[in-house]
Amino acid sequence: MASAPLLRRLAPPTSIKILAGIALLTAGCAGRIDSHGDRLEADRLAQIRPGVQTREDVEQILGSPSSTSVFGEESWYYISDLVETRSIFDREIKDRQVVTVRFNDGVVRQVDAFGLERGKEVEVVERETPSFGESVTILNQLMGNLGRFNNAGMGQQRRGPPSPPSGGY
Repeated sequence: MASAPLLRRLAPPTSIKILAGIALLTAGCAGRIDSHGDRLEADRLAQIRPGVQTREDVEQILGSPSSTSVFGEESWYYISDLVETRSIFDREIKDRQVVTVRFNDGVVRQVDAFGLERGKEVEVVERETPSFGESVTILNQLMGNLGRFNNAGMGQQRRGPPSPPSGGY
């Protein structure tokens, strides 16, 4: 009951600002769904027939792949995700589609589609490999630069034609 007289005592613009602030804070907690990649519909996937279509046909029907294999047999990967973000750091993958198209001599050999059920959690390692020069103090920098300057060339003007750019033509 003590809060009602307090709101009446506040000027109407102030109480509106307080209510608007509370509304904005609660609206910030609502999740946002983002789509990454092109989700392939079943009818587009059904058009790909192993032993019949070529790389060019697959690219015409499905578009360019998200990724391709680097080693081994030639494979194209089409990857899409639906990600829900609730706050700055809280991201959850709601759905994932991975379509793999494998080729043999440029002709489709196999088409495989799967989702989150075949995904695996990978633990990220937090440790870092120490490297030289990360913890250099100002004194180390000043002492390290002694002797690196060539004073003999100071004051001399360059004569002759300009040097060609490195790398050649």
